[in-house]
Amino acid sequence: MQQDKDAPDRAMRGAGKRSPEDTTSGHDDDQLDAATDWLLQLRASPDDADLHSAFTRWLSASELHGAAFRRAEKVWHLSGSVTPAFSGIWDGHAGTAGDSAPAATVTTLRPRRSRPGRRAVIAGGLAACIALIFFTVAPPPEYADADLSSGVAEVTRYDLADGSQVTLNAGSALKTALTGQVRQVTILAGEAYFAVRPDPKRPFKVLAGDTVVTVTGTEFGTRLADRIVTVEVEGGRVKVASGTSGKKAPIATLARGDRLYLERGTSETMQTKVPVSHIAAWRRGLLIADKESIHDLVERIKPYYPGRIFLTPGGLAGKRVSGVFDLSKPVEALRAAVHPHGASVHEIPSLLAVVTPG
Repeated sequence: MQQDKDAPDRAMRGAGKRSPEDTTSGHDDDQLDAATDWLLQLRASPDDADLHSAFTRWLSASELHGAAFRRAEKVWHLSGSVTPAFSGIWDGHAGTAGDSAPAATVTTLRPRRSRPGRRAVIAGGLAACIALIFFTVAPPPEYADADLSSGVAEVTRYDLADGSQVTLNAGSALKTALTGQVRQVTILAGEAYFAVRPDPKRPFKVLAGDTVVTVTGTEFGTRLADRIVTVEVEGGRVKVASGTSGKKAPIATLARGDRLYLERGTSETMQTKVPVSHIAAWRRGLLIADKESIHDLVERIKPYYPGRIFLTPGGLAGKRVSGVFDLSKPVEALRAAVHPHGASVHEIPSLLAVVTPG
């Protein structure tokens, strides 16, 4: 659910701004990225005849394009969305009967009316113990210092005192310091998207762990995770610096479509180019994963689930996932993410979801 804090509705930027038509590389990951971008644009503008014509040309350019689009729609469908809307277009271009596979099952753990067996008692006891451990944990301490925050499955937009806007992803918290001389925001937890009002005399700074992002006026997103800080730019330019000492060392200057990953506590970075429609896609209720580990994907889904999500040991955490997932249905998104690896999701509804290897 998205809420506005004293802010008028704004059209979300990104969808339709970039055509992936020129992406013709034979590499599977490139094709899946392009197919995902087409899927998002077609969902955003289903009646755009020019967009459909461009999409048809892209499909016709290579059989690989149809196969990639089939994969993108399959993941979207598995994550709880409606039946694929464009299957009639790509069916005539590519695909094999061997592409389909049954989804992993989601098992709901409920009390049984008949006398439970030994295995049911053990499973129920284990689930109860896990729930007890997780639900006795105190709220995150960073929220105590927050000026702005968002709750479970809540995407919230705020107007800042300087005329800028910030949109918080679910489960996020910020601390602000906005004066006549300084514009500074600290991400205490989670993820935020900023639309910064230009003011060359007062650069806008975002602090995320040891990382500082400096801009004068642009649109970008920043995410603070346990191990990684992510910065991605939708418009304009931003400067990124980092370091554990008082003085931060310059890392990079990012432009439209750039995404930078910084490993916290080290100098390790990775910079990539992404479709603009992928940036802060959570504003539209989407999670777009590109070769992301299941561990990291679970961490991104957690703020959308009212209970706790527990990933059991067994080698599943490091498996990689690509696809588009519906954040409004977090358990279905989990199922779609772990399905290719034969894993399952067991749930006590709205309280606990346990992901186990197959």
